[in-house]
Amino acid sequence: MANNIKISSSLEAIVNDSKTVGSQSYTIKSIDKNVGSLGGSYTQTYEATASEKHTGVLANTAFTVVTTAVEGSPVGTAPDQVKAIAMSHDSEIGSAGTVDIEITQTGDHTTVASPTDSEGPVTLTGGTTTLKIVVARLLVGESCVIPLSDTDGSGLPVANVKIKDAGYVDNVKESTVTVILIGDTD
Repeated sequence: MANNIKISSSLEAIVNDSKTVGSQSYTIKSIDKNVGSLGGSYTQTYEATASEKHTGVLANTAFTVVTTAVEGSPVGTAPDQVKAIAMSHDSEIGSAGTVDIEITQTGDHTTVASPTDSEGPVTLTGGTTTLKIVVARLLVGESCVIPLSDTDGSGLPVANVKIKDAGYVDNVKESTVTVILIGDTD
């Protein structure tokens, strides 16, 4: 029997408005009628020996692989292929700011011509491209769970899942986080 990662999610788009009636001001919040709300669940398998939890200060101002980014000792064993990352920004001292999750994907591309950049038209003539995407930027008290998959469903290499606290200053501005990596071994 396989082990399962179960992720539940929901999204609500809220339109904020204000209105003054006489001398009274009102804040009006309503579900966006264009998109409404959506929720659901996602299930994927994982190896029980490939799960790891980090809790501590995120002590890196540059994106760093999750397995070495958090001070303290992790519980469990990091997966080689990450199928989900969960992170919460638990607390901060000194207004540290946001903590960010970055996913890196490398792949081959064919010849692509882009419209222009500051130097004029740009053409990529094929080869390998690395794409870095910030998939979450969390303020204190916020958290997220992100399912990850390569094109074959195997997950992303652990080296491609990175986090940072751009505002980190040792003992002055620090964010405490909880990070869970879960997936498979090679």
